[in-house]
Amino acid sequence: MYLLSSFTRGRCICQFETLPSGLRKQYEIQLKHIQDKVPSLEIIIAPGAIFRPAVLDPQKKHLSLVFALNTPFSRGTIHIGSSDPLSQPVIDPRVFEQPYDLASLVELVKFNRRLAKTEPLKALLSEEVWPGFKVETDEQIAEWVKNSIGTTFHTVGSCSMLPLEDGGVVDSKLKVHKTTNIRVVDLSVIPLHVGSHTQALAYGLAEQAADIIKGDV
Repeated sequence: MYLLSSFTRGRCICQFETLPSGLRKQYEIQLKHIQDKVPSLEIIIAPGAIFRPAVLDPQKKHLSLVFALNTPFSRGTIHIGSSDPLSQPVIDPRVFEQPYDLASLVELVKFNRRLAKTEPLKALLSEEVWPGFKVETDEQIAEWVKNSIGTTFHTVGSCSMLPLEDGGVVDSKLKVHKTTNIRVVDLSVIPLHVGSHTQALAYGLAEQAADIIKGDV
């Protein structure tokens, strides 16, 4: 519960009531998940070096313990940056805007290290290549994470399915608010991230959309 305490007693709690209503409702759900110990982190064991450090020994085999935060508290922004309708929007992911996210990943790095020293995995590994033994304290791990972090391309929420008063873009029929014939059918309508990969969710959303559209014809 230490990480939860550091989040709720930090700068976020004093601003909680001033947050937009849609975001406040999302945070309430996420905090409830933490209290209920709903998994929000992911570990993937992959053959080879997924993110390559500067030098790898070509005579050795490598294995990566990839880690991810599936339900971050930080929220990005998306805005129109040009009057040209073909121009890409301006997106700022605001990674680590909320300190809880970085603290979670620091703990996950430490867990991965304990995992690497646990049998039967321990017998397969000889040394940690990246970040290596020189990155040891929480502060050093946090700095390494900030300089190494990448997206898993599971972005959601830029056209959230929420009520208009909560900052939503589409309604439960996938129609853009205040329109009659414009629908959005992709992962951008998902308002709150899920604790898994998004491919099955995209397929399920498409099936639901097909039924909705056929029902309206």
